[in-house]
Amino acid sequence: MNELNKYDEYAYLAYLTESRQVGESTKRSPQHMTLVPPFPFNISLVKIQEAVHEVAADTRTFQVKVAEEAKFGPMQRIDVRIIRPVNVVKALHYQLMYSLASRGINLSDRFVYDGFMPHITIKPSHTTDLTKGQILTVDHIAIMHKDKGHRTLLAREELRSETAS
Repeated sequence: MNELNKYDEYAYLAYLTESRQVGESTKRSPQHMTLVPPFPFNISLVKIQEAVHEVAADTRTFQVKVAEEAKFGPMQRIDVRIIRPVNVVKALHYQLMYSLASRGINLSDRFVYDGFMPHITIKPSHTTDLTKGQILTVDHIAIMHKDKGHRTLLAREELRSETAS
């Protein structure tokens, strides 16, 4: 049994490009840029919130650009849009990974750190149309819950506004 099949529930951290309210649950994930890939949700939500709050409090909102199209997955069938600049999103990814790990949260070792590539998965059911060159303002970190049938926005932590001192 591989690591992803050991648990029935996962959490992941993301910037949502589709509007969702805290507590809202749907059968599919909202369109998003993953910041931390799914990890076992076998701990207190409070621990995750503390880790995310710590990073968000020290992170200003920033802009990214929707870049080229690519294909991900073992069969190269998953449509994605690469996000640029990569280094800004990767820096946020590293901060979140370290903050979660420092609280003893069991993280995946797949597609993280140097193996992490900022992107947005594109599915026909998504309601937001993204175009190459489009600018997105990353202003929050969403804590998402994923089980076999639902994706729920558990919490949303706002990043510091550009005018905050």
